[in-house]
Amino acid sequence: MMGPAVRIDRLAYLAVAAAGAALSIGTVISDRPVLAALSALVSLMWLASRRRDWRGVATFAFSGSIGLAAMGMLVGALAPAMLIGVAAALAAWDLGHFFDRTRNVARIDDREAFFAAHLRRLGVVMGLGLPLGLLALGIRVQIDFGWALALGALAVFGLTQALRFLLRESD
Repeated sequence: MMGPAVRIDRLAYLAVAAAGAALSIGTVISDRPVLAALSALVSLMWLASRRRDWRGVATFAFSGSIGLAAMGMLVGALAPAMLIGVAAALAAWDLGHFFDRTRNVARIDDREAFFAAHLRRLGVVMGLGLPLGLLALGIRVQIDFGWALALGALAVFGLTQALRFLLRESD
């Protein structure tokens, strides 16, 4: 029987592979083989870094995945695949970081419930964020630059508050 930490680690590997596959497939379908190769390379580097326990590489690989998805969007790659790749990269980064932070903790009360609660929170974020993002890809609204800037600032503020809440809750 595998423990909760092992399940989290395996899910992190699976999410890295899913992110790389979504980004690579989305760019190959759109005839962007260089971006597909870079996406595959970033994912392989990320998987290797998890295997060799190079913790700092995950943040760079996550950033690289986001950057490749943005470049894919700019050159006309398949938008839903780019969004799925970003969501999977976010899940991979979160799960890997959670695993790294908890694996050497000597005592966690009700370890199963602790890990299950984290997976539930991540599932809610992915379960709401991905469909809403996919829905937003189909909606076209023209707004002025000032409104776009204000909405961007509001999104950054909201994300900051959500991260602050999650950090407070995890302590």
